[in-house]
Amino acid sequence: MSNLIGISGKIRSGKDTIGKIIQIITNYPKITTKRIVENLDKETSNNKYKIKKFADALKDCVCIIIGCTRLDLENQEFKNKTMEELYKDGIITKDFYESLSD
Repeated sequence: MSNLIGISGKIRSGKDTIGKIIQIITNYPKITTKRIVENLDKETSNNKYKIKKFADALKDCVCIIIGCTRLDLENQEFKNKTMEELYKDGIITKDFYESLSD
């Protein structure tokens, strides 16, 4: 049996942080708040809860289409670039950029 916990919110509202806290608490049920904060940046493996983002599959498709990485898509500076800037930076090809205006 699997459980699903859905968390929604605006950009930078703390959705990933809540997911991480749930992972920490399920591994260490008696952990203190201070220790939770200290462990937020640590990777948690062997956890029954996995953080899955709603747009994961869509982001994978975007990476394939425009030739970027998932790290790029998580970077706010990259996300704010126009298609013209992505073309000038060599992220997308000339053919792809020109096909956008068709």
